[in-house]
Amino acid sequence: QPVNVIVGPSINAGPDLSINQGATVNLSAIITGGNGNGDFEWQPFEEVSPNFYSQNVSISPNETTLFIVTYQEDSSCVVTDEVNVVVSFVASLGVPSAFSPNKDGINDELRILGEGISKVDFKIFNRYGQMVFESNNKDLGWNGRQNDIDVNPGVFTYYAKVTYFDGNSSVLKGNVTLVR
Repeated sequence: QPVNVIVGPSINAGPDLSINQGATVNLSAIITGGNGNGDFEWQPFEEVSPNFYSQNVSISPNETTLFIVTYQEDSSCVVTDEVNVVVSFVASLGVPSAFSPNKDGINDELRILGEGISKVDFKIFNRYGQMVFESNNKDLGWNGRQNDIDVNPGVFTYYAKVTYFDGNSSVLKGNVTLVR
């Protein structure tokens, strides 16, 4: 009596990658063999989008991460592959020397610019040494207002302590001109 041999699927998630921190790359699982009627699952699931059940995903890890994709056909054929994504830390940091909060959509907010930033302590002082703005949110900048009132144009002093994803920190101090 003849025996039918069914060739199961194989999966290839591609080669290992090296990226700079903050970069976004796509990963794709290529299936050969099998019936093509299976389900995908990527791990770590919290690091992939749009969802971890997709054949093609986007990733933007902050540190070197091993991504594992599993493909299952029917209830018995399960195959996996791995992609190691090595993340290089590239720190950059800066604060503009001027901004114009005039609601024209250009330079309306003073913020810390840079890559690889995990935490900030950002303070802005007027010429009398009074603090007019403070934020610990790296995505929140100063809109040129204090107590919901536009401050007058002038030169302000800023202090920014920044902690990077690798644990190192930097302090920036300087002046910024508010132009209306």
